[in-house]
Amino acid sequence: MAPSGSSPDQVCGWTHDGTTCRETTSHFCVPRADHATGFVEEVLVHTKGTYARKPFLLTPWQRDHIIRPLMGTVAWSSEHGAYVRRYNTAWIEIARKNGKALAVDTPILTRAGWTTMGELGPGDEVHASDGELTRVLWVSERHTRPTYTVRFADGAKLVASDEHKWWVNDRKLHVQRVVTTRELAETLTYGRRGDRRYSVDVPQALQRPETPLPIEPYLLGCWLGDGSSHRAALTCADAEIIARIRTLGQPVKREAGGPYAWTLSDGRRLGRGNGGATLNARLRAHGLLGNKHVPDAYLTASRSQRLELLRGLMDTDGSVNTGPNTPRVEFVSTQYRLADAVLVLARSLGWKATIKESRASLNGRDCGPRWRVAWTAYADEAPFHLTRKARLLAARPHRPTRASTNAITAVEQVEPAEAVCIAIEHPSSVFLAGRSLTPTHNSELLAAVMLYLLVADNEEEAELYGCARDRDQASLVFNVASRMVQLSPVLSRRLRIKETNKRIIDPKTASFYQVIAADAAGALGYNPHGVAADEILAWRKRDLWDAMETGMGSGARKQPLMVAATTAGNDPASFAANMHNEMQRIADQPDRSPHTFVYLRNTPDDADPWDEATWEIANPALGDFLSVEKFRQAANDAKNAPEKENAFRQFRLNQWVRQATRWMPMHLYEACAGDVWDHPDRAREELAGREAWGGLDLSAKFDLTAWCVLLPPEEPGGPVDVLWRFWLPEEALPRLDDENDGAFTRWAQQGWLTVTEGNIQDYDRIRDDIAADGDTFAFRGLDADEWSMWPVINKVADAVGLDPEVGEVAAYKNTYDRMTPGLTEVMALVKTGRFEHHGNPVASFCFDSVEVRRAPYNPDLIRPDKPERDKSGKRIDAVPTAAMAASAWALRGTGEAPRSAYEDRGITVA
Repeated sequence: MAPSGSSPDQVCGWTHDGTTCRETTSHFCVPRADHATGFVEEVLVHTKGTYARKPFLLTPWQRDHIIRPLMGTVAWSSEHGAYVRRYNTAWIEIARKNGKALAVDTPILTRAGWTTMGELGPGDEVHASDGELTRVLWVSERHTRPTYTVRFADGAKLVASDEHKWWVNDRKLHVQRVVTTRELAETLTYGRRGDRRYSVDVPQALQRPETPLPIEPYLLGCWLGDGSSHRAALTCADAEIIARIRTLGQPVKREAGGPYAWTLSDGRRLGRGNGGATLNARLRAHGLLGNKHVPDAYLTASRSQRLELLRGLMDTDGSVNTGPNTPRVEFVSTQYRLADAVLVLARSLGWKATIKESRASLNGRDCGPRWRVAWTAYADEAPFHLTRKARLLAARPHRPTRASTNAITAVEQVEPAEAVCIAIEHPSSVFLAGRSLTPTHNSELLAAVMLYLLVADNEEEAELYGCARDRDQASLVFNVASRMVQLSPVLSRRLRIKETNKRIIDPKTASFYQVIAADAAGALGYNPHGVAADEILAWRKRDLWDAMETGMGSGARKQPLMVAATTAGNDPASFAANMHNEMQRIADQPDRSPHTFVYLRNTPDDADPWDEATWEIANPALGDFLSVEKFRQAANDAKNAPEKENAFRQFRLNQWVRQATRWMPMHLYEACAGDVWDHPDRAREELAGREAWGGLDLSAKFDLTAWCVLLPPEEPGGPVDVLWRFWLPEEALPRLDDENDGAFTRWAQQGWLTVTEGNIQDYDRIRDDIAADGDTFAFRGLDADEWSMWPVINKVADAVGLDPEVGEVAAYKNTYDRMTPGLTEVMALVKTGRFEHHGNPVASFCFDSVEVRRAPYNPDLIRPDKPERDKSGKRIDAVPTAAMAASAWALRGTGEAPRSAYEDRGITVA
């Protein structure tokens, strides 16, 4: 403890373990630092994996670079007449190292449909626990670890590594927390009876986009339930079902076979619609006649479409079992494929459904197996339209029931298997895995700081808050702190945990630590002593930060502290990016904000990401509990697959990146230069007379313009030769030189770049230079950016002897679907060493600068991401022209003339 006084020249006097600080003025107080580290290492324990229940021994970087300087650096406060902690804000930014390892063959539902863990890549979209689609940000290398099969009460099972993390409900401790598979296995039951200890929450309904479907979902469900297997007919005694089918536009006519026999047609056009196809024709076209099943497109359709399909099945073939307990609904079928589809539908809609096999019998005769799918449903969201069934359902209870959780029933070690980890964009870090859609999870230092502020910081009625983008994310740190309290003999006697409202109370000082949602309006009245702000990269705006900061600045608190922890993000315009930039300035100039503590471990942007010496910058635990060998594997994967490089830089190197990703692996590009000549004219002399394909991308009037000439291989499988011309108005030269160390002037002097007079492009010079290529090579076709203007395109076509009217020229916008074929062809040529660019330095600059964006609706489609020309010195013009030339050759080089864009829009002849 420390004495109070009235002078900054007073001795500090803070004492701990017999040591008293004798320093004056602003200083590092050793006893305070010892007090903080002693609290963490002697009172707290680890909560996760193999370290669980062991003392929280700080690593050197945690102890010496964060806890000791943060808690031990003090300054004199004239307001309080005492030395207080110097820092009231701490920013900790370090690479992410946690992941979730599932077997590579684990089924995963993505936006595009079902795939496996091993096939996932950055940019894929999987479902989070709230049902929303979220992007995969990072995928680990494959690795083999001790492996377990985890079984659930609903019959589902998942294969996971020993270190895979699960977000579970712990019945013994009455908390939600993160546990590893190994801990699940070691502590699966509790109590004398061996009760099941853990469960996971049943996920909410999957939110997926509307899908064009050939048959109305409700109609298909009714036919699958009670329809004839061989034609569009239905057996149905419920007039309500028939009326609903008619409202969907489907004609229905009673058959002569009895009062309940219906033909799904009006007798004349057999239910024509859907492009003129009859219902019979559509059933036949999709392989449903004689083979009743639910097509995959329906299982992955939108929530409303899946619900309508299920209601059709349940109205015709489902039932409600009533009794002393809550009514259960069920679907029974002798066709496993149909029963399994109902199981998938129910689970995807947020119900805890189970499937059980039994024997079907008729008049005492065994008729083979049957499958019963059952779950608890309530009246507010009935799986029925049929009134007589829906009215049997009970109202939803006010409190959660066992139907909202799925117990873990067994964890069995099996043979080690290959597994991968992923990181997702969703703040919960929890994604759904397996055909059963089971939730599976992805912060101890923050929790330790919060507990220190709660019980060891000498603050009466302290208010501490855990904040994040949403309450679930904020709860992650709280749950770790709660577990620390439960496992600590000292804290478990002193503190009380209120799990229902996420609150830890210290009755001795009337202090508390509580989670709050990201609602700045509700936070304005708070007076925090401590704030844990987690994963700032996910915060959409700064309102909550400002509210907490304002509350701490009221003067009522002696030494408040807000600790922010985050990893690097990918949005340079976000709140987190703006904060990161400010923290960088403070780190460079501490006097800019003397009360802000900054711990940044970002690999410099200009560092070689493949140099092992740079990896430790963002990964202080490398070689300790972070495997160097795994890091090498991840680096090698990213180096050879540029689409993975962004994630490697962001999550492994803690570099701020953009949503666009580097495209070209430059070590492969540089390896296929071919013959390198000192002047581009030499290349044209050496290669004259060859067949050629062109690509043209005219710039704005005051920027770089590019023309590419692609020469197909002289022998099958041989290399292609690629040449370029570049033009630049002279007034644009100084700015590009300033941004690129004079490179553009050097290239102009060497003949690789033509600088034209004035401040706009000299289109006559461009045409004349291209005409020289027309005299040198035998052009078969060219593609151009449609923006290049039709008069100019026609002049260029004439210069190289091509006729647009016969399909030798194509012009289009640089959209995802038009650019993907050419970019794909270029990449394939580079990776096979067949893209001989002859060392053109301007082209190399462009390929090194280019980034690509992926279509949000289809990650397989890409296009170049154009740099902001008024803000950036980067240029990429060589890339789209090469892609256009490659596309022209690949699509029209066989002698077949495809339909030209000109056939649809016509040609303007200048």
